[in-house]
Amino acid sequence: MTSPAPNVSSLFRISLPLVLAGLSSNLSIFVDRAILSHYSVDMMSHVTTVMNYCWTFFFATQGITYISKVFVGQYNGAEEYQKSSEITWQMIFFSIACQLLFLIVYALAPYIVPDVAQEHGLIYFQVLMLFGCLWPLSSSLSGFFIGTYQNKVLFASLIIANLLNIGLDLLWIPNMGTYGAALATVVAMFCQNVFLLGFFLSGKNKKIYQTLRIRFNLDMMKRAIQLGYPESLSHSCEMLAWAMVLSIISTMGEDYMVVSALAQNLFILFMFVYSEIGNAVKAMAANYIGKNQRSHIPHLLQSAIILHTGFMVILAGSLYVHPEWFLALFKLDSQTEALQQVILLSLHGVLLFMFLDGIAYILASLLAAYGDTFASMMITASNMWLFLVLPTYILMNFYPTTEATHSLTVLPFYGTITAMCYAWRHRVARQQELSIINL
Repeated sequence: MTSPAPNVSSLFRISLPLVLAGLSSNLSIFVDRAILSHYSVDMMSHVTTVMNYCWTFFFATQGITYISKVFVGQYNGAEEYQKSSEITWQMIFFSIACQLLFLIVYALAPYIVPDVAQEHGLIYFQVLMLFGCLWPLSSSLSGFFIGTYQNKVLFASLIIANLLNIGLDLLWIPNMGTYGAALATVVAMFCQNVFLLGFFLSGKNKKIYQTLRIRFNLDMMKRAIQLGYPESLSHSCEMLAWAMVLSIISTMGEDYMVVSALAQNLFILFMFVYSEIGNAVKAMAANYIGKNQRSHIPHLLQSAIILHTGFMVILAGSLYVHPEWFLALFKLDSQTEALQQVILLSLHGVLLFMFLDGIAYILASLLAAYGDTFASMMITASNMWLFLVLPTYILMNFYPTTEATHSLTVLPFYGTITAMCYAWRHRVARQQELSIINL
């Protein structure tokens, strides 16, 4: 498929289905927890706690399989279409093999899930681990559609899966609690994979990419794992670091916890926009590299920053003009007026952090398109502990603070350092003219 021009309109067109898919997924998570909280607040809190542990193992495997979109993009740009499907098959094989890891985690679940969340969270965690390979498998197939600019297929699959998940939640949670919620998630994920696999094996994909040609290629799989494991470790370190930050802040009292949790909610609720813009950038840049059109990449970066800045201006404007929508969204009307004002004040720092984090994410996506994932791992892992966790500990233990201090100081500081590191590394990587398919 022909690569589009690196302008704002083309990037918007490529990223829009991904952004809408991300919105769908985030709303599904929000509705899922809202339904649980309707029947039991304990169910909702236990599942929220357990999901952090689920994501740790999902990200550890998806970090490897999702790297397939870089290979697919470069092969697609180089018009080596059969190899685009071949790398996808290697990641499918890898995903199936990952089930062994998930079965081990399933057996160790009573030792992994905290005692405080075991009443409702243990069964939820075990059900998801029992079918854990569905998550890396979904990333393997998604990478193919992103790398070949078939984002509408991915969008349709996510919409169908999330609607199914919500429908099954309404049907099963009243009678089965968190077990029903877990089953609904698994069934929805299974159907999403069947949908993607059906499109992968049919139509023009079968004709152009020869997707029915199934062949095990150990060397190609090793290269993908070698490129993907830094992202896998990076995501795991990131999850652990954020968990440490929340634990440190929680020692300061309940109000600190509330403000910190809401800051994270705003981040989770909207960061999918720039993360999906980053995925579109990664696919387009990989195609340009495969076609030896590297001169397009600076224009692509400029377009991505314009899109990201526009979104952040709209989000910041909506919070500034009508902040009550955020308070109502998380039912904060019952909180004291003073705490509500502190929450809104803290969001100023979160928004600045999100702007800087979005720039860093876009630059990291370009590094991944070059195949420079090791640098991203080192930047993320070191920066999170040196410039996020450590300053949080020092601030909370040795300086006078308010509930909003962390969001207004540490988050923007960490975001600035990280964006600068990625900008420096991107300039070096661009000069080296890296590529993964010509190794």
